[in-house]
Amino acid sequence: MASQEFEANLVAILPKMRAWAARLTRNRSEVDDLVQETALKALAACYQFLSGTNFMAWVHRIMVNQFISGKRKQRLLTDLLPEQPVSATHLDQIELRELARAIDRLPPAQRIALSAKVLAEKSYDELAVETGCPAGTLKSRVHRARAQLRLSPWPAEGRRGKVTEAIAPLNVCLAFSDASRSEACSTEGAATRQSS
Repeated sequence: MASQEFEANLVAILPKMRAWAARLTRNRSEVDDLVQETALKALAACYQFLSGTNFMAWVHRIMVNQFISGKRKQRLLTDLLPEQPVSATHLDQIELRELARAIDRLPPAQRIALSAKVLAEKSYDELAVETGCPAGTLKSRVHRARAQLRLSPWPAEGRRGKVTEAIAPLNVCLAFSDASRSEACSTEGAATRQSS
């Protein structure tokens, strides 16, 4: 196939290449990169294409191979580089301490519900089974705790929104496990007293 004819065929299937790339990557930002890399590889290997064979299938195979190779390289790179913790800035540490204090000021029932929902990442139904407290009550407690934290003075107005994730100190997590046991016991005790 002549070079000009090859290039014309490649340009003609660019819209289809974008559709293939979109199906493979499922990410809009990667589509153009994959199409461009595939076009470059196809142009570099134009002498390998046999005239009379299916041009679209040939280009599609190049794209699939390029996609697989890219994913393998990405996986190898992330496997080779160990995750290294990034130290928090001084302001972030201050904000975390302020958040911990604000959480400590919450009523125990709200603090426990918030910690279980946010930190333990449990569903309301799981929490209801564990604590014996209705899911609606837990939702209400979490909502009130979040609303009260929004009114707290952390973070400082100029830095609001810069710290997107804050992890409460370990004692909040421990307080949840201790308090959930005691709350479950008190709930069971109340239920037995009512049935008597």
